[in-house]
Amino acid sequence: MTVTLEPPREHAGKQCEVLALQFAQVGLTPGDRYWLYVDPQTARIERWEMVLEGQTTPPRGTSFARYTEVGPLHLALDHASDDGTKHILFEDVAAMSTVAAHDF
Repeated sequence: MTVTLEPPREHAGKQCEVLALQFAQVGLTPGDRYWLYVDPQTARIERWEMVLEGQTTPPRGTSFARYTEVGPLHLALDHASDDGTKHILFEDVAAMSTVAAHDF
């Protein structure tokens, strides 16, 4: 995997740090490209963009919203595609406080 810090970009009125991700020789589509938009104040992902192998730009984007504390984690429970065709909403999310070694 290659991670590159790109110049900051604005998203929803915020300047975000942008991490570009590529996975060479990994999985069935090693040409996929991804960008994470990170709010430098909170260190939370605000947005995810991708161009899948064989597709042309512009990238498709998805929001990361409604961050909620779930046990020791802060998770984005609401994700919507830019074009409005997909909306993933997580409900009744829980985090285990312990995990048995035999579960791994």
